[in-house]
Parts: sequence; structure tokens; C-alpha cells
Amino acid sequence: MDSPAGGPPALPPPDYSDRGPGVVACAVVGIVVATLAVLLRFWSRRIASSLYIWWDDWAIIATLLFSNAFLSVNIYWTTIGLGQHTWMTPLELVPRNTVTNCVALVLYSSTIWMIKTSALTFYARIFRLSKTFVKVLWAVGGICTAWWIVTCIVPWTFCDPIEMNVNPLIPGVCRDSMGWYIGSAFTNAFLDLVILVLPVPATWRLKMSARKRVAVLGVFLLGYVSAFLSFARFIIIVRDPSMLEAGPGADPSCK
Repeated sequence: MDSPAGGPPALPPPDYSDRGPGVVACAVVGIVVATLAVLLRFWSRRIASSLYIWWDDWAIIATLLFSNAFLSVNIYWTTIGLGQHTWMTPLELVPRNTVTNCVALVLYSSTIWMIKTSALTFYARIFRLSKTFVKVLWAVGGICTAWWIVTCIVPWTFCDPIEMNVNPLIPGVCRDSMGWYIGSAFTNAFLDLVILVLPVPATWRLKMSARKRVAVLGVFLLGYVSAFLSFARFIIIVRDPSMLEAGPGADPSCK
């Protein structure tokens, strides 16, 4: 983009395109579908006369709360600029957009963490007789929790001074965050892969035919679809890192 010598880069021409309505539609569908799925889970348990709430059930409830909060924040975000070109956002709304982005990142990480926790506690309920397997679950759960803590804290520390992380209009310097986001996405996808294959050895030792064991593994595979979403997200980020750029000329909210 051409600009006067020594001056700031010239802004692109006005563009009022807005992807906000699509974001809102996806968020509403996500809230409705996720809520219905959790309600059906507990309804089916009640029909089966086994409404025994265990840790995986509480984790699912927490996942739903974090997920709905994340999607609700995205709906609000569309009212202050999400889905529109960055240069079309009024300056007075920039700090609010930045804070909303950080809050959304924390809620997203919390949702992903609780999904992992729900899967691990579900495995613990199914295979609780194997002490070694339960110890492995605790170890993986500890790593997932460490990932969650780091991903909730780091996005607030990219800039110096710290206040610049919530108000990019003040003087300061921000580090390149691209490597962090790619590394975080890779770690997330790798942990999902680990969780996906964890029940394979225990399931294969069950006293049933090979056909039934494969069917059980298929149920686990279908039940943990977030693993495929994590890999898809990682591939998208690697193929188009510009969607996470936040420097001059970047336009992440309209990607």
C-alpha cells in the first residue's frame, strides 16, 4: 500500500462488506445444537434408568457453558466490528475489540480444555479397573490443563507495556505472535490425537470378538469429533497464517 514518505500507510478504499450475519447464524446454530445434544444425553440416561452423574457429565455441562459463552461473545463482537474490515472499525471501538478478542480466546481455550477433560473422565469411567490406564489419563489430563493455563495467559502478554494488549492505540511494542498461535494449534491437535488413540489398547483387550472391538473403537472415534476439527484448524492456520496477523495492514476479522 503506497503511503507518503515517513507517514503511516494509506488506508484502503471504504468497503462495507460484513460477514457478521454469517457469524451470528453459525453461533446461534452452535448454541442450539450443543444445548440440545447435552439435554438429549441426560434424557437418554434417564430413560435408561441410569441417571448417575459422574465427572464426565459435569465436564460436559462445563463444556456447554464455556462453549455457549464463547459463541455469545462472538455474537456481541459482531456489533463492534467482527466480520468487517479492520480499517472500517472506528478508533474508539478498537480497545473494546481487542479486549473482546482476548476474552474470546480464553473462552475458546476453556471450551477445548473441557472437551478433552470430558473425554478423559469418560475413559476413566469405562476403564476404571485398569490402574495403569487411569494413571496415564491423569498424566494426559495434567498436560491438557497446563496447555489450557498457558493459552489463557500468553495472549495477554504479547505487547509491552501490558496495557497495550487491551488498548493497541497506546505507545508500545508487540511481539510477533504467529509462531505462538501455530505452536498452540499444533499442541492442541497433537493432544487430541493422543486422546483419540488412548482407548485403543484397553479396548482391544476386551473379551469380545474382533468385529465388536472395532465397532466399539468406531464409537469412540465418532464421539470425539473435536480431534478432526483441531487438525482442520491447524491445517487452515498453516496454509493461511494471515488470518491471525494483527500488525499494520492486517485484516483478521474479515477472513
